Amino acid sequence: MKSVVWLAVALSLLLVAAVAVAQPEKREITQRQTHVTFDEVTIDGVVKGPTGTIIVARPTPKFPKLIELRSNFDPEILKSIDRL
Repeated sequence: MKSVVWLAVALSLLLVAAVAVAQPEKREITQRQTHVTFDEVTIDGVVKGPTGTIIVARPTPKFPKLIELRSNFDPEILKSIDRL
């Protein structure tokens, strides 16, 4: 049964490879220069800037700290020793 599966996989790979090789190479032909003439054409207009308003973000609010940060816990440590 395994040999049949391997044979099917090998044949499908060969078929895909053959199709990939058989496709012709496509090449695009493009012009190197485009020449545009504006002879006898008058363009009237006004230079305009962007329309709209400028949105300025609000500064972030500064809230007071609700938790007091301490660097010394010696009194609490001494009380916990007394409980032991």
